[in-house]
Amino acid sequence: MDLEERRMKARSLFAEYLKAKGGRCTSERMAVLDEIVKLKSKFTIDELEQMLEANHFRVSHGTLYNTVRELVKAHLVRRFQIGKAAHYQYLDGKMQNLHLVCAQCGRVTEFQHPELEALLQAFRPKRFTVRDFTVLVNGLCSACQTRQRKLDKKNNKK
Repeated sequence: MDLEERRMKARSLFAEYLKAKGGRCTSERMAVLDEIVKLKSKFTIDELEQMLEANHFRVSHGTLYNTVRELVKAHLVRRFQIGKAAHYQYLDGKMQNLHLVCAQCGRVTEFQHPELEALLQAFRPKRFTVRDFTVLVNGLCSACQTRQRKLDKKNNKK
């Protein structure tokens, strides 16, 4: 599915959700959704705001937060916490997410692990319906490990 098809599908789903909830389908909300659909990676609200401003589209902070919150409720966007920051990701049909999170620089990298995904998909808790899941693996990325080794060597020489 190309970008335009994804955008139109997301707009249609969000418009249906807003209509059912009695919410308004505004140009600002759709512009926020369009920007999110274009993204291939996770984002924060501040990053999203910068991207919208770079495209010469200005929305208030409140509209941005409220729209993203509604997109989460509509199951078009996933919210997950990494450290103190809330991150978001357009679902695009994805039902699971596996992430490596660097504790030093904060970089987040998606990874694939079919056996783990199969195990989590097979997990069926009683009286609970799993919609999706996120696995965060915390550690140090290779760049931060290299920096840390150099710093350790430097400190050991002193």
